[in-house]
Amino acid sequence: RSCTINAGPGTGFATAVAENPALPAALPFAFTPPAGEGSARISLAVTATGGAQSLYTDSLKLDFAGAAAALRAGAGLPLLHHRATDNDDRDVIELEIEARDSSGNAAALPSATARVLDAAGSPVSQNFLTIERLCQTGASKCKYRITAVAAATAPLASGRYQLEVDAGLREKLTATFGVAGPAAALDPVPAGPPLLGRTLDIQVDASDADGNPVADGTKIRVRATAADGPSPLQLATPISDSPTEQSASLTTKDGAATATFVTASQAIAIISFDAQDGSRTTASAVEPIDARNAPLPGQPTPPSDPTSPAAHLADGAGQPADPSTATGLTVWAAPADATTATAADLFQELPGAQALLLWNGRRWIRYATDPQGNPIPGSQNFPLHPQDLLFIAR
Repeated sequence: RSCTINAGPGTGFATAVAENPALPAALPFAFTPPAGEGSARISLAVTATGGAQSLYTDSLKLDFAGAAAALRAGAGLPLLHHRATDNDDRDVIELEIEARDSSGNAAALPSATARVLDAAGSPVSQNFLTIERLCQTGASKCKYRITAVAAATAPLASGRYQLEVDAGLREKLTATFGVAGPAAALDPVPAGPPLLGRTLDIQVDASDADGNPVADGTKIRVRATAADGPSPLQLATPISDSPTEQSASLTTKDGAATATFVTASQAIAIISFDAQDGSRTTASAVEPIDARNAPLPGQPTPPSDPTSPAAHLADGAGQPADPSTATGLTVWAAPADATTATAADLFQELPGAQALLLWNGRRWIRYATDPQGNPIPGSQNFPLHPQDLLFIAR
């Protein structure tokens, strides 16, 4: 047998022939590429001895890259945090760049110098950031690792920065990245209504002035007070035992922190959050929690509006059902003159529910949303009618 590879005309290749009766899995061929960039079509033929019959043919295209003519940066806007902490992996970001020749082929990256510029175009001192090039010789792609200096005397100002790479080409490469600043806004969100003797989580989202999530490990102080007497919400892990105030220190992860409380009495609690950056407070938020009508576990939760869809929810025995805990078969026991409602109206009053289903006499019709409140594919926002048979999945 013989394997013959012929280069197309004008490429400067000679025909290469390799013969081996044993037909190994691979036969090496060595070529000298043409000068400069371009491409060549290579054809492969497997023939019988003597070339009387062609048994197999194939071809491939080889591209020959020239010298690097331009640099490109990867997509996306990496985020670096303004203050280095031991438990924050976003103190380090990596930006990928690649080299291309004038025809757009991948080319070997030349040597280059790099620096970081602030929004005004001024170089950033290595006292704040260090730059490391991670690249193999001859590679077309390379990463630049930018690290926030933990021993910096002051945090890096938040905003947009640019990595400038100069490889001596016609144009320098600039890649933009962001630096997240200290917390400028706090957004507390309770996980549900308070129930006596039960825990209640309140998540607080922290973002900087540009809306970026703050660094992991950002300190947030939480306090629980009341207008008169002790707070009805007691922190699960307080750091003070004041009769009228409890406080704790939280740390963020992925821009959020969660405080856990126990509802101990029926009153209005005032929950305060303060974000700390070093010794200064950068953002505050207050979340009042009305626990005056907090029911005991297992008792129906009084609806805030007696005309709301949840006010007409009943269990299989016809007794009022607690919308915060009701599960399984239920009935929408609304009077005939009840305000028109839909599955979406009722579902938003069922905290923790995974889906709401309606039996239409032949099959179950399902309504559900994703964590952002958007109906999932296949959901049907069906209308509610008195005595509809429902199923609440949790």
